[in-house]
Amino acid sequence: MFHLNWRPLPAVIGILAVEIYIGACVRDAWVRPYAGDLLAVVLVYATLRMVLALPAPALATVSFLVGAIVEAIQYLGIPEILGIAHHPLLAVVVGATFQWEDLLA
Repeated sequence: MFHLNWRPLPAVIGILAVEIYIGACVRDAWVRPYAGDLLAVVLVYATLRMVLALPAPALATVSFLVGAIVEAIQYLGIPEILGIAHHPLLAVVVGATFQWEDLLA
């Protein structure tokens, strides 16, 4: 089940760079909230592909579930309770606010 596959590493680094750029520099109504969330799940997928030997549909399902769990954490207000919502870096990584549209993204 666990293995180390370096082939997705360039994609992980590239997507991570784009995510960092979006989080640090983009302030709009579409790219940051929706494309950023979509890329985050793709980043999770590529990262899991590096360390788990699972079929693509299973990896996609796990990646979606990770994104859904992050949204559930936001929905429950945990970032606000823990003070993450006010920390610039952690708020970008975990997110601070819940939106139903994020699950669709």
